[in-house]
Amino acid sequence: MKKIEYRCHDGFEKQLKKLIKKYHSLGEDLEIAKKYAIEAFHISGINNESVWLVPKFDKKTVQILNFMWII
Repeated sequence: MKKIEYRCHDGFEKQLKKLIKKYHSLGEDLEIAKKYAIEAFHISGINNESVWLVPKFDKKTVQILNFMWII
């Protein structure tokens, strides 16, 4: 099975660490979003309407994804 390699910007990592202190389940929530939203969309072809491609972006070279958080 294919696997997506996730890389994060250092600034994102710093902000995430701060937010996890306040919202303890955020790290686990992010892993769930990766599996059931991003990977479902790109690997399994399941569109559960939680991932949108950024319009007017060259999809052949880079894909930046936006996914919805419900808190």
